Amino acid sequence: MAVAAVLRCVERLLAAIFFVLMAGAAMAQGVLPVPALDARVIDQTGTLDAAARQSLDAKLAAFEQKKGSQIVVLMVPTTQPEDIASYANRVAATWKIGRKEVGDGVLVIVAKDDRKMRIEVARTLEGAVPDLTAARIIDEQMKPRFRENDFAGGIGAAVDQLVAVIGGEALPEVQRPASQRGGLGRIWRHRWFDEAAVHRVLPPELLERLTQRVAASERRHSGEIRICVEAGLPLSYLWRSAPARQRAVMLFGKLRTWDTEHNNGVLIYLLLAEHAIEIVADRGIDAHVSADDWAAMAQRMGAAFREGRFEDGLTQALGEVSALLVEHFPLDDGVANRNELPDTPVVL
Repeated sequence: MAVAAVLRCVERLLAAIFFVLMAGAAMAQGVLPVPALDARVIDQTGTLDAAARQSLDAKLAAFEQKKGSQIVVLMVPTTQPEDIASYANRVAATWKIGRKEVGDGVLVIVAKDDRKMRIEVARTLEGAVPDLTAARIIDEQMKPRFRENDFAGGIGAAVDQLVAVIGGEALPEVQRPASQRGGLGRIWRHRWFDEAAVHRVLPPELLERLTQRVAASERRHSGEIRICVEAGLPLSYLWRSAPARQRAVMLFGKLRTWDTEHNNGVLIYLLLAEHAIEIVADRGIDAHVSADDWAAMAQRMGAAFREGRFEDGLTQALGEVSALLVEHFPLDDGVANRNELPDTPVVL
């Protein structure tokens, strides 16, 4: 009798396990896929405009540069059939946000149509952002603004709160690349370059050739290309050891590269003091090109700049960006580019 009872218990246990596994498999067949981690702000709902995304990205990049911790924002229409906690856990496990050796990443996820929000925190930050703090940020910063349809404001306020609480946490220092180290040495190098240095490298006749090449490119597609060359970073960037990327993102907004009909503007930014190139693209073209592809493109051009071949590097950058815009935003027969932004390179 005892043996029979044990066997019945085992049978029930196996049946229960089988049911759970089958239910999990059935659910897995229709779950929302995890998107590629190709930006700090990923909006699959089209809610945030380019200016809002660029502003958030700059804020997150600055914090990551200063503290090392990484915060990523993801907006999706819905997480169904999963609840937001399960989906957030799956995204966090796939992306592995934060420094691998530290474990200091944060995922802020918004399921817009579900009216659900969640802040997923990696292990090292669980003390700085416990569940109670995460819930308070959602309730006090996000929900009130979301009810007013101010999603950019709600996410921005949540990010500010996370930056504040994580900023007070004792974490390993950021390991900076050599080009961003050196304190006074880096400041001196950037101060050594001025606008006159830019004009020595890019004389008026070269700037005119680049202007003509931008105009010729834009006759083949509906995108807009801006070239910006800067001698050195402003002191405010140098004091906080900001990277060239952060400056490029700011100039993308300042030069209104985002202000195009098809959201397909591209900024090519050259920083002479570091021979660094950054490419910042609006969401229309960025949706077709991975972050790795943009980085590889910039790396190829950087080789020319390090050898002092600035015209070759900028021409190559212009050619590769043009090819992408022609591929994804070709002009219809008889339709001309509206030329929404100036073709002349900007010298700072």
